[in-house]
Amino acid sequence: MKVAFLALALVAAPLAVRAQVAATDPRSVEVAGAQPFAVAQRRIAGSFVSVDGSRISETYGFYVLWDRAQHRLWARGQSGARPGALIIRRDGDTPAWADSRSCAGLQNAIVAMEDIESPTLDVPGLGAPSAERLVMDGVFYELWTRSSGWGEDTGYGLTYASNVNTALAEWIEAVRTAAEPCWTETAPTT
Repeated sequence: MKVAFLALALVAAPLAVRAQVAATDPRSVEVAGAQPFAVAQRRIAGSFVSVDGSRISETYGFYVLWDRAQHRLWARGQSGARPGALIIRRDGDTPAWADSRSCAGLQNAIVAMEDIESPTLDVPGLGAPSAERLVMDGVFYELWTRSSGWGEDTGYGLTYASNVNTALAEWIEAVRTAAEPCWTETAPTT
């Protein structure tokens, strides 16, 4: 009985460790001492195999890497502070990285996050008339950021979730396209 229990424990332990690593909230994964300013997800709903060969679920963490002098300028609110790099970490069995210092167009694709159109809020049957909004099967997109706010002085976490044919979907797909030729298993350095 003790041998069977020990054998089960030895087999189950690596599975538990993998489950714990997979369950890590991507918002808390640090890179060079920094947490992500945003996390995006792309999932194919209701399917186990994607038609286009892409992963069923992808999670991307977005990071700003600063050199110390520039970070001090930014922290003091001084204009002209520039990050050393924008980094994307794609989660998976082996994380992959894309770095704006070596990936043409990546910085512009990431910064376009600031231009994502906000969804229209609706109280069904009241307020402004609206068309019935359908939720389609297909690809589900989500963006969380700690870098949002109402006006200049207040910052809040924000989460958008959408389906296909939305500004959020277009932005995530544009970032995927910009990063595609740049993925590497080598983590960036500051």
